[in-house]
Amino acid sequence: MPEITTSEPPALDAVDRRLMHALGVNARASFRVIASVLGISEQTAARRYRRLRETGVLRVLLLPAPDPADRGQLVRLEVQPQSVRTIADVLARRPDVSYLRLMNAGAEILFGVRARARSERDFLLLDQLPRTGRVLRTTVYSLLHHFRTPGEAGLGRVSRSAQ
Repeated sequence: MPEITTSEPPALDAVDRRLMHALGVNARASFRVIASVLGISEQTAARRYRRLRETGVLRVLLLPAPDPADRGQLVRLEVQPQSVRTIADVLARRPDVSYLRLMNAGAEILFGVRARARSERDFLLLDQLPRTGRVLRTTVYSLLHHFRTPGEAGLGRVSRSAQ
């Protein structure tokens, strides 16, 4: 029987979201530990994890530690509406982008970037993005501290492709 593939990501249910959150809290936790915390079987945790990875909903990245003094930047792009999805998809695939959200009815992209080196970040912000010709305005905020609520996963630990 031929395999049917789709470009649409699978619908995420509560177990998928809780699994991604658990990985955000402790990305090195075993499936046994995650399963016990979530109240599911170890096989279900492993199967859901593989499905999320294979469909591109979940990415696992190993990145060198950035400079501890550099907390990263939050970038707000105002882009031409017809280009927002293309630019968001490209940004979502970058390993130095830790957070991405479409805003303002799809005319703005908000994303977090924490590059290994300042030159890599500057190349993205000052050369690559302006060269697209689709970016109308860029605002960059330097992050001084990440504030989290108790139990919240850290930005950049779990990423989901832009939809």
